[in-house]
Amino acid sequence: MIMSTRKNEVGIIGLGEIPYGEHWDLSLRELASLAIEVAFDSVQKGGFDKGDVGALFVGNAAAEMFVGQGHVNALVADAAGLLNVPSFRIEAADASGAAALRAAYLAVKSGMIDTAMVVGVEKMWDQTSNPRVTSILANTMLDHDWEVEPGLTYTSAFAMMARAYFEEFGVNKEHLSAVPEKNHFNATLNPNAHFKRAFTREQVLKSQIVADPLGLLDCSPVTDGASVVILAADEKIPEYSDSPVWIKGSGQGQDYLALHSRESLTTFEAVKKAAKMAFKQAGITNPREQVDVIEAHDSFSIAELIALESMGFYQPGKAALATFEGETSLNGSLPVSPSGGLKAKGHPLGATGVGQIVELCLQLLGKAGKRQIKDAKVGVAQSLGGTGATALVNVLTIDE
Repeated sequence: MIMSTRKNEVGIIGLGEIPYGEHWDLSLRELASLAIEVAFDSVQKGGFDKGDVGALFVGNAAAEMFVGQGHVNALVADAAGLLNVPSFRIEAADASGAAALRAAYLAVKSGMIDTAMVVGVEKMWDQTSNPRVTSILANTMLDHDWEVEPGLTYTSAFAMMARAYFEEFGVNKEHLSAVPEKNHFNATLNPNAHFKRAFTREQVLKSQIVADPLGLLDCSPVTDGASVVILAADEKIPEYSDSPVWIKGSGQGQDYLALHSRESLTTFEAVKKAAKMAFKQAGITNPREQVDVIEAHDSFSIAELIALESMGFYQPGKAALATFEGETSLNGSLPVSPSGGLKAKGHPLGATGVGQIVELCLQLLGKAGKRQIKDAKVGVAQSLGGTGATALVNVLTIDE
């Protein structure tokens, strides 16, 4: 009998990202290719090249609608010169990048491949002048028959969640304003952020209403971007890195697509399921005490609060006051979205979930610059697909 010494652990050995923002001069394929080049160059010991990639997983939400391009995995493989590598496109609305990461993680953990490259990419900015951009987002995120056709929009869905949250827990828009205030400040310290401008709570409160009670500064922007991570099996990692970041837990949850089918508008059942799975795998029994830093999916301000509560970091209704009082700031007891979050770093749909992992790796490796969280050893990334039908939670750690 042949005995394997493999522990089935999966680590991250390479990171690549280009600044999120308005890239008028770059196509989808160029965005991906540039981030892939950065990832190859980042491998600590070098020697990792295209022939070492076991499979390519591409997270992309809506290239057909944004740039008229399907078969995105083949496009990225072609552009990056990875023609001898099996490639897959993963789509889960704006959780596509996180879903691609989980698919790659499972493939490596299964032992079928030793390494995998995960690329999250979206090209959105060219559509900002298109009056159809609102319908593109709705068709990407919502139930077409039950929500899009009757006139619901992506923003108004979260506005209903915010109103329900206010009514149920007795908080208000002033509490909510602390989320974008915090995340915009964090983004001023992130060279890859789309918006490097801070806003006061008063400015957030006075921003133009998009869907009451959500104002413009409560809503994540349309963004171009690409992020990449390279995964490797434990026995291969010594060839490439002395300081990998380990994926210790990975969970995915599902809920109804349409809001009207859900029991509550103030919790994300899919996030609960994903967090329970990931935390159990990682051995986290008290997330509030065991987790040092979180990257949360704040597609809208209210989404960050509900997600933190759904993962068990706060009791229902308590995340609002905690954020308002500074607990989730860079210097708080539970830093959330030091990258600037989707709100300020930017939200290139398919890239976002991978970008969260890039940020956590930088934090755990002590390479996050002025936004560095002191002594960060355990990080959690939470990603949401649409209004919460799909959710992913991943737990990252480093060797101590």
